[in-house]
Amino acid sequence: MPTPDQCKATYHGGIGSLRRAAYQREFIMLEMGKCKTKFPEFDQWYATLNADQRKRVDEVLVN
Repeated sequence: MPTPDQCKATYHGGIGSLRRAAYQREFIMLEMGKCKTKFPEFDQWYATLNADQRKRVDEVLVN
C-alpha cells in the first residue's frame, strides 16, 4: 500500500480511475467532485469500500 502522501496525490490526481476500478462504471465530473467533497482524504473513501472493491483499487495503485 502506498504512503498516505502518495494516496492523497493519487486520489486527487486519479479519482476517475480509482472510482472506475472500485465501482466498475464511469462517473461524470459532478459525481467525482461530490466524492472529493464527501471524502477529502483517500483513507476516508477507502474505508467505505468492500473487500472486492479494495482489491481492484489496490491493483490500480500498484500499477
